[in-house]
Amino acid sequence: MTDRKLLELAAKAVGLGVHRLDEDEYYPKAWNPLLDDGDALRLAVKLGFLIEVIHGEQMVVVWDCEPANETRKTSVLWGNLTGAEVDNAHAATRRAIVKAAAMVVKIKKKIGGNV
Repeated sequence: MTDRKLLELAAKAVGLGVHRLDEDEYYPKAWNPLLDDGDALRLAVKLGFLIEVIHGEQMVVVWDCEPANETRKTSVLWGNLTGAEVDNAHAATRRAIVKAAAMVVKIKKKIGGNV
């Protein structure tokens, strides 16, 4: 999934509108949890995520502990990332949070829930 799509789904998960920047790219207004620690933390808090950073295994696990659903998790292995994110716990954590938010939207769509 592209970064653009991840950001769109994450924005949808927390009810943020998305606007057009140019012909090819859409991003939430002044918001990018893939690049900004604060945006990622606010996203995680709003969705009630529990974040586990496992330095020895170079892994970040994000637990979706929403009471209405069974607990789900998504994980990001740092070694699977490319470019500047390799060996970067902060970037890996931000990406894991955004991926988990996107997963919440996809699951809610699948089960027919409101997003």
